[in-house]
Amino acid sequence: ADCATLGASIEALPSAAAVTAADGTRLWSNTAWDRLLARPGDRPLAAIEARAGDAAEARADLVRLRAAATSGEPAETEIALVDDEGHKRWCRLAAHRLAEPAGAALWLLTDAAARNALEAALRSEQERLITLLTDAPLGFFAVDRSGRFVAANRSFADWLGLGPDVLTDGNRRLHDLVADADLSKCPPWSPFPAEDGAGEVMLRAPNGQGFRGRIALTALTDDGVGPRARAFVRNLTGEQQRADALVQSASRFHRFVDEAPVGLAMLNAG
Repeated sequence: ADCATLGASIEALPSAAAVTAADGTRLWSNTAWDRLLARPGDRPLAAIEARAGDAAEARADLVRLRAAATSGEPAETEIALVDDEGHKRWCRLAAHRLAEPAGAALWLLTDAAARNALEAALRSEQERLITLLTDAPLGFFAVDRSGRFVAANRSFADWLGLGPDVLTDGNRRLHDLVADADLSKCPPWSPFPAEDGAGEVMLRAPNGQGFRGRIALTALTDDGVGPRARAFVRNLTGEQQRADALVQSASRFHRFVDEAPVGLAMLNAG
């Protein structure tokens, strides 16, 4: 009666499920498990390994999950199963120890596609942000505690006449690029006496190319990759040059109109 109850309970589970004995042989499996693995045989874990896209990694994961289940610790992993047509399907495999029979373990396989789709969407958004930071007309850089550049986007590097890889090769520090400023009271990662802040700074590379920029700098924080200070930079020199170019262009237009050898008039639509 207990066996029949357990078998009925497993069959009713929404996930693909199987129960293995201490030696790894199948005691029960539900229809969802048999359909997902197709010809699962008497050893469910061997069937998973046979269907795994990376058999060696799957074997290591199964050993780890089996050990965790034996010790009574719930464990799970993601595994890619490949069907007869070569289609890959990501599943989450979880193992749980059962009190009876002795050494038995319950294995659950659930579709991880929705979770993976969410992760893919997050990765896509992160890539878009990286692209924005890389190519935007707004400068960006990050420095470590010593002021050494660890990241910089293309705009910031171009304004200095350097490539992003050159700027972050480990040999350049923020204070090396700050010109015409007293940095004696500034921490290495900031051009300001305070740890964070905003202000105008003249930046110049060793090649002599530079610009006046407005920097908005965050305080030094550690998000798991080491202490970092991050900053957004506006190229005030470039903005002024563009503004001057617009003024000159407008001036040339008005001079052309004033000195044109024909009569010109501007009319509105009314």
